Amino acid sequence: MIPWAKENREIPRTHTSRLTVQQFLADYVHKNVPVIIEGSLEELDCRKWSLNFLKDKIGACPVQCRGKTDLESYRKGIKYCIHETTVGEYIADLQNGHKRSTSRYLAAQNIKRAFPQIGDASFVPKFISDNKIHAGPFLWIARNGHYEYTHVDPDEGCLMILEGEKSVRLISNVHWDVLEPNALGSLGRTVQSSVDLENPTPSQKEALKMVNCHFGKIRPGDVLYIPALWWHQVSALSNGVSINIFWGEVGESKFMKKILEEPTLTAFKYWMLNVVEQNKAHVSWPRILSRLEEVLKNFFLKQWHETASTEQIELIKKFIMTHLNISELPPLENNPPKHPPTMKIRGLLHRDRGQGKTSLQCNTSFSC
Repeated sequence: MIPWAKENREIPRTHTSRLTVQQFLADYVHKNVPVIIEGSLEELDCRKWSLNFLKDKIGACPVQCRGKTDLESYRKGIKYCIHETTVGEYIADLQNGHKRSTSRYLAAQNIKRAFPQIGDASFVPKFISDNKIHAGPFLWIARNGHYEYTHVDPDEGCLMILEGEKSVRLISNVHWDVLEPNALGSLGRTVQSSVDLENPTPSQKEALKMVNCHFGKIRPGDVLYIPALWWHQVSALSNGVSINIFWGEVGESKFMKKILEEPTLTAFKYWMLNVVEQNKAHVSWPRILSRLEEVLKNFFLKQWHETASTEQIELIKKFIMTHLNISELPPLENNPPKHPPTMKIRGLLHRDRGQGKTSLQCNTSFSC
């Protein structure tokens, strides 16, 4: 909950036995309504994953965990550093209450790449199994009390709790500016909020009085649906294990149709312009701009497995050109290569090298 919010609404719960794929899409996804779904993990291999199970199976695997996660700068999505450790050492620190565990977070580990020992397990709940997986699954191992900064992801989200409990707060992208997104050009795939929901400034607290906060507690076996480009903040109520997957509705361009409609369009524009700003300083930018339609088509095909329509590309091209204050695209270079350059989501290894607004750098571009 947010005590000073206009309204606090508990996230509805349902059980997988009462939910068909069609109902899930119609009642929640198409309406941008978050929901906690019980019982949908019982048939999945990952359901048995606990701290002890992972320590036994992948304890020797090297990982990079986030550091300085107890500082205000992390809670506002500004920066963190990276520590190298192993899964076993990280879990032992949590279980033994080692001091260094109070400022570390093992976050967003790509399971199939980082942990081949368990990468063949089943992860996808039935109610999204017929849709398109954009990215994941990712493994998260949290310490009791960890506060994950408020942010948005450019995909439908599915957060699965395997061990421990978490509290969640979701805020619609209707209230985009209230959450004060970090400056355009910040690195990474997410857009972070500079508001600490538990300790806002007086002006931030006043602005939060206009929002509706959707809140809930998620427990082992629960799956939380997070609508695309909704603000969300997750706190760990105990040491625990969770997995998340990013996805979109199956279809040639159904997901794009959704995010190009208000109120999600405002959030998507900011996210897209953030990617544009990430690329402007690179040598490939003039070539990207000269072939922008092709670049955008390839970008969305890679990100979301979506074939964007001509109308969708034209809409996105127009607001990018407006942002850049240009009325026409530059001409093609002489004898251009067959394939256009790639517009990339830019993220570096560390977030702690004193680079001002572009210091949002990380070992992965996903967050939840």
